[in-house]
Amino acid sequence: MSRLKIDMAGALANAIDQLNGTEHPLRGAPDEESRASSAAMLEQILEHCQLLKSGRALPTDFLSFYCLTADVHAPLVNAADYALTEAFNAANAWPPYNSAHEGFAIIHEEVDELKAHVWTNQKRRDLEAMKTEAIQVAATAIRFAADCCTEERGRR
Repeated sequence: MSRLKIDMAGALANAIDQLNGTEHPLRGAPDEESRASSAAMLEQILEHCQLLKSGRALPTDFLSFYCLTADVHAPLVNAADYALTEAFNAANAWPPYNSAHEGFAIIHEEVDELKAHVWTNQKRRDLEAMKTEAIQVAATAIRFAADCCTEERGRR
């Protein structure tokens, strides 16, 4: 299984150590330039968190900043990120699925909408609309896993 790793904890720990003047075993004690750089990095991290919280940015917008290491391709990361964002937006707009049957019906409806795009003549497909429907299928599946795979709703 592919794993995505963002070393945010490492970046924060290094910045805090430099601000505190902690001596690094290889780099030695931080100089003023390193401390200023660390302070600026912490300000950027705070700004990133505020943008994410407000919904004005996606987590993938900052992956290179946090030294992304991944064995997945960027299109997969982007698609998953869009699906997760869509799932969050739907969860904010609609109540949780009442049962596995309701959740499945919603997934089925989204699959039918995707199917309409897939079954269109290849040369006339609206690829952006097809991608949107695929993202919605993924988002509804994420919501299904979150809403219906619990003891409370999963046995209804």
